[in-house]
Amino acid sequence: MIVACFALLVALGGTSIAAVKLAPRNSVGTFQVIDHSLRSVDFRTPPKGPAGARGPAGPAGPAGPAGAAGPKGDKGDSATGLWAVVDPAGALSRGKGVASASKLPGTGQYLVTFNQDVTGCSYVGSIGGPTTTNTPGEISPAQRTGVNAAVEVWTFNSAGTLTDKPFYVAVFC
Repeated sequence: MIVACFALLVALGGTSIAAVKLAPRNSVGTFQVIDHSLRSVDFRTPPKGPAGARGPAGPAGPAGPAGAAGPKGDKGDSATGLWAVVDPAGALSRGKGVASASKLPGTGQYLVTFNQDVTGCSYVGSIGGPTTTNTPGEISPAQRTGVNAAVEVWTFNSAGTLTDKPFYVAVFC
């Protein structure tokens, strides 16, 4: 058994030594390769050392000629198709796409109804009146439950208490 293992070791060792020591580098050529027997991994070179620092970039080349202008597109709809300015009593001062505005029974609670469904839209509001006077406070617009075309608006003073305030509300669809 020992002799057999030794003979196997010599036979395999001799072949690998012959392959490394006796075959010249890059000695495999076109005639030794069977068609389609090599894979992409056979063509990879071993990794080199770490890359050095990158050199400075060369000067930029001249700009190429401008391309032809594309066709002019159609004018899109305004981003804010619906909006309202409401006074502290709930009366509509001005607006676009508004069917009505009213004061709800609770303090600082209003209802603005538009002339279309606004359930898939977003609402933005700010405190401010129909004039140029700045009014401090906070606002919270939200979809009115059960009314697809209405936005319920709550207005607060700076302390967070519901208070009747003038406001602006815009609907983005």
